[in-house]
Amino acid sequence: MFLRSYVLQDCIDVHDMSDADLEEDAQLNRAIAESLETYRCMQQASLSLAFTSLNGGIFKVAGTMVAVSLIHGGPAPHFFSRSLFNVVSYGFEAAAPLVEEVSDPETKLLIEAIVNATSTEELHDAVESASILMGLAGIIRVNPSLPDKESIAKELIQFLVIDRARSAYERSYVLQDCIDVHDMSDADLEEDAQLNRAIAESLETYSFLEGLSTMVLLDLIRSHPLVMEECFMQREDILTASRMERLFSHDLSPEGPLSRGPEARTLTYWLDMLIDIDGKVNIILC
Repeated sequence: MFLRSYVLQDCIDVHDMSDADLEEDAQLNRAIAESLETYRCMQQASLSLAFTSLNGGIFKVAGTMVAVSLIHGGPAPHFFSRSLFNVVSYGFEAAAPLVEEVSDPETKLLIEAIVNATSTEELHDAVESASILMGLAGIIRVNPSLPDKESIAKELIQFLVIDRARSAYERSYVLQDCIDVHDMSDADLEEDAQLNRAIAESLETYSFLEGLSTMVLLDLIRSHPLVMEECFMQREDILTASRMERLFSHDLSPEGPLSRGPEARTLTYWLDMLIDIDGKVNIILC
């Protein structure tokens, strides 16, 4: 697999990189987007948990690749979904995933049936159909009413897109003691807490956020989320007449030669066309 075999080098200044190196860097970002276990939604990606990738360290490697590429001036990874960027920037509570990010079509239909229910009977039928899924998500509703349908759907989407994949974002370890804490003094409890922290710090982590922490990129994202958003989110740039005019420069012949007249008329026609179509056609840059 590409992500397993790629070797991260100590990156050089982007100004010292050849066109071939820059193209390879762009290919790297595309490979990260394609190789991550993801849900795809409108050319955007959210993490999806795969234990083979988690235990193999693939999520951490992918996060590290994104960080190394971006910090050293490589192409920005414009493939993050809104929920993925929200988790990275603001935390899990701010994820707000959309139903479009649910990858399984049948599961998506179950959620849409709950949202589109127009009567209590329809809602009960939809909830019954999704009972197994709701049980896995820990969502319990006894005789739900129509006002409950939005919260049910929201909790289901949150579970499917974010909560179920949380280990891919950040790997946590639960360290439990076999000693009754009631028999321990305050000094023993503090010593035990320090021991647990030391063990947790010494354990190797494999999460996507751990990888993004490379070269303090994660700290930069969380300190300046609005500035960093354009590096990670897909942008929809609208071409306007003024932007198109700035994209091209004209080099007219000196005044006097017969060629100057046709060139000036051609330039006039070009500018008139831009003015005519401005605001009528929106072109999205990919």
